[in-house]
Amino acid sequence: MGTKSRKKKLFKELRTKFETIEEIGYGLQEEGQKLVTYGKFGQEVTAFLGNEIDKYEELASNHPELAADLDSISVWANYTDYQLGGVLGSLAADMSSLGRHTAAAATASTSGSSAVFILHGHASYIQTQNQERNIYDEYQLRKPAFIETAKVQAQLDRYLDNIDPELNQRRKGAWQTLNSMSLDKKPEAAHTMRDVLAKLISRWASNDQVKQADWWVFDSRSKDGVSPRQRFRLLLFGPKAEVASQEELDQVKQSVDDIYKQDAYLKKVAHGSQKGSIELVESVMHAIESTMLLIIEVRRRYFKDESAAC
Repeated sequence: MGTKSRKKKLFKELRTKFETIEEIGYGLQEEGQKLVTYGKFGQEVTAFLGNEIDKYEELASNHPELAADLDSISVWANYTDYQLGGVLGSLAADMSSLGRHTAAAATASTSGSSAVFILHGHASYIQTQNQERNIYDEYQLRKPAFIETAKVQAQLDRYLDNIDPELNQRRKGAWQTLNSMSLDKKPEAAHTMRDVLAKLISRWASNDQVKQADWWVFDSRSKDGVSPRQRFRLLLFGPKAEVASQEELDQVKQSVDDIYKQDAYLKKVAHGSQKGSIELVESVMHAIESTMLLIIEVRRRYFKDESAAC
């Protein structure tokens, strides 16, 4: 089987896996809604009993025939306490497991979004260098408009507003700049978005912070003795943790490296109105947003204390 066929087969298999995740999610929604219904119903029952039981006990003191019913309520209460103890323990374990699985699906799809926009951005740069041709039509390239960037941005909004609202405003400002009438809107917007990414990384993994990590050793090949890989290790897993996932470390580093590799392309099309230049800037900006979301989602998987993650 050729390389192209193997890739297409792999992408088909991955799509099937994501379809299965979606189906499982719908099933969980259905069961979750049942839990909500019974949880609310149980609250109504127990609220009623909590408010009324003293009155019924007083009534039973004068009408002994009611005592058997009160005994039944006590039996029910003890039974329910036993049942819910087991249910809650199991649900807590299941939710912990579900949370890990959901986070894994999130990082998988988010990293894919970043990779797609980087790929499209590179194609857009090729278009800027071939103005006499229409690369998109010639190769029948689809623009990645199918990726729901609004969902990425909405999730990023929630996280960044908690982490650093000012940084989030700069991210939004980058898009406002790109949509403005400014002659320098493309380089300004791209620079702002890259700066937001750089500041987010530096917030959690500056060189000084890396040097405080238990595992840090001086890297003679790197400026200031801190290698990029060490920064990403601290960024994702913290100063004391082991590398929980080499694959995730590699993926995040690759995503960031790919973004910065496109700096040269962006500088070449910073001004003017070459065909493909606006698509290049948009793609890189979307890739940066997906990568920021990926970084935050990975951190949330490995930092039990959410305040440390944010």
